Amino acid sequence: MSIVRTIVLLLSAILLGLVGGYSWSKWSGAVPVQPTSPSAVSKPSETAEELESSVYYADCDAARAAGSAPVMAGRPGYRAELDPDGDGVGCVPIATN
Repeated sequence: MSIVRTIVLLLSAILLGLVGGYSWSKWSGAVPVQPTSPSAVSKPSETAEELESSVYYADCDAARAAGSAPVMAGRPGYRAELDPDGDGVGCVPIATN
């Protein structure tokens, strides 16, 4: 008898939860979320190449003064002239002892 009672209570709780959730969403003023279409999503205003070329450091001292050293490949301000060994890290900090 205990198993039947447990099953009835469980089903009652599920039914009450479903009805309560529906009632809450129906009368609470909740607004359904509309899925966004791919055409509604805005595109980035700049491409990676445009962003990289929008930041320019004359040399590594300028990059350090701006607080941007080391300059990593793919990040704004990176260019091959700042990376003499070509490892993708420009304006490597100078080690001092």
